[in-house]
Amino acid sequence: MLKPYDFQEADIQALLANNMTGAVVAETGAGKTVIAAEAARRSGLPTKLIIAPQGTHKKVWRRTIGEVDEGARVQKIDSTEPGKQAMSDLEWGEEGYYLMTPQTFTRWKPHHIRPDLTIVDEAHLLGNRDKAGGKALMKFSKSTGHRIPMSGTMYRNLFENAWTIARFMHPERDGHGDIADISANRWIDTYCRTEYDHFAPGQRKVVGEIEPGHFASLMPCWIQHFKRAECCEFHPEGFLAHLPEPIVIRETVELTSGQKKAITQLQRDYLSYLNIETEHWKALPLVERKRKALVVKMPVVRTLRLSQMTLAMPSIIPRPWKPKKGSTEWELAEGWIIAEDGLTKQAVDDRKMPLWDVVFAPDADSPKLDALITIMQKVGEPIVAATNSKKFAELAVNRLKAQGLRAFEWSSSATDAARDQALEDFEAGKYDVIVGVTEAIGTGIDGLQAASGVLVSLNKSRDLASETQLLGRLDRRGQVRTEGVIQYEIIAEGSTDEDIIDTQLARRLELNRSLRKALTKGGSTK
Repeated sequence: MLKPYDFQEADIQALLANNMTGAVVAETGAGKTVIAAEAARRSGLPTKLIIAPQGTHKKVWRRTIGEVDEGARVQKIDSTEPGKQAMSDLEWGEEGYYLMTPQTFTRWKPHHIRPDLTIVDEAHLLGNRDKAGGKALMKFSKSTGHRIPMSGTMYRNLFENAWTIARFMHPERDGHGDIADISANRWIDTYCRTEYDHFAPGQRKVVGEIEPGHFASLMPCWIQHFKRAECCEFHPEGFLAHLPEPIVIRETVELTSGQKKAITQLQRDYLSYLNIETEHWKALPLVERKRKALVVKMPVVRTLRLSQMTLAMPSIIPRPWKPKKGSTEWELAEGWIIAEDGLTKQAVDDRKMPLWDVVFAPDADSPKLDALITIMQKVGEPIVAATNSKKFAELAVNRLKAQGLRAFEWSSSATDAARDQALEDFEAGKYDVIVGVTEAIGTGIDGLQAASGVLVSLNKSRDLASETQLLGRLDRRGQVRTEGVIQYEIIAEGSTDEDIIDTQLARRLELNRSLRKALTKGGSTK
């Protein structure tokens, strides 16, 4: 049976002493799963619901539960027949552990079930009070018994998400100015620093905590463990102080003239002319080929497109027509037109206007991809590369494979079984590189550190939590590079890449101050 470390034992005792309700704020590698699973076993509570990312179910939660509670019944709740039976068993109060993804929880909103204990792993995924997941989580606090949210980035990108977590943990503490004040506006008045924003609700935007760390110090049970900062009596310098901090190397690349032109035009005019990437148009002489205007109407969409253009020179294709479920033959006929190439069935919008998709052609110019290949040749060891674009991840893997490199695409295109197998193969040295979409590979994955100590960021996600979690997949216990992780940040010259990196660094430092409470006797808990 697994034996917890001394600091984990102290945390388990703290949870038991606080009626199995407390926040576990621990950066990747501190063993949050062991703390929660062992505390759940010792609590003796019959039904235990664990809301956790899909990637953690098999290799993290099932394995850990098996080690701390041998022979325990573990079931997954989902839309399959066994998954529906698991939901029925939980409804009837059958003893055991029940796994559910945040997506299933948000979609099903199972407020009718009454688990004795709910553990929310990577709770930041359900922390936004304005999103369906956050609303469902707060409402669920009235259904479940004891509550343990866990995350190394508990507030995600915004301190105001602390209100959602507090409401989930302590719905009974809803008084004026309390840590879980039922009024979000009153809570913001009490704990948040704000500034005027014409477009924000109430024309004010939360920009941080009034006194960083104050809110955390008020929580009845706040367990904290950080890698390289004092966090508890067991870790005066952090639990990963023995491993050097990651070395960050910035590699600047010059974009092609085509990329520069497309970016400038999109920034200035909210449109950019792109090549039509179909076999028909590619077969035509150059002088006869047409280009199509990519038009964006929203600033957020323009930001996304600009980021794509720094990765590689994009093209455009007719959006393939797909019949709508349950449509009649007449409705099907109205749902598409013949594209300009005379060959492709093309989808249309409600106004019968043709729809187009932005893609990366197999031979798209990409200085960033060239830089990745150069880095791989230079370091000579397995690499994890990350991008916020699934399309570019696909392009990169195909291009790397064409050069004889062993590459795997970690994105929604790969099944859970394929990802599990790829992780095993990566650890066994059967892959040279895993190219992952940041949001997919950055949460709930354990094992990458046993194969690689080099992370290449092809571009940055604007989700700070995803970036922090991504680095944590490598910068943790079990890292194969004794000299520490190396992170290469590939920056496109003249783009917003560097601004995003610097802004995220400042934001992360500010949020870290709010995550840390002042130490009291006993260290990690109060």
